[in-house]
Amino acid sequence: MPASKKVTKKKAGKIARPKKHARTGKAKSRAVSAQERQRMISEAAYFIAEQRHFRPGSELDDWLLAEAQIDNDSGR
Repeated sequence: MPASKKVTKKKAGKIARPKKHARTGKAKSRAVSAQERQRMISEAAYFIAEQRHFRPGSELDDWLLAEAQIDNDSGR
């Protein structure tokens, strides 16, 4: 007959609790200067134009879409 093993119960330790000021996962948006915003929009518009192979005639649409994307990302 096999030897019986003695099983002891461990006392429950402290329960891990979140810190009082834990972040909610929402990143703080930092203020962006007008010059930085302009640069970001310009870069985004370039990539939008690149996706449509730089065909002429949609430059304003590219810019407006880029503005909307940047403003949406920054929480404006």
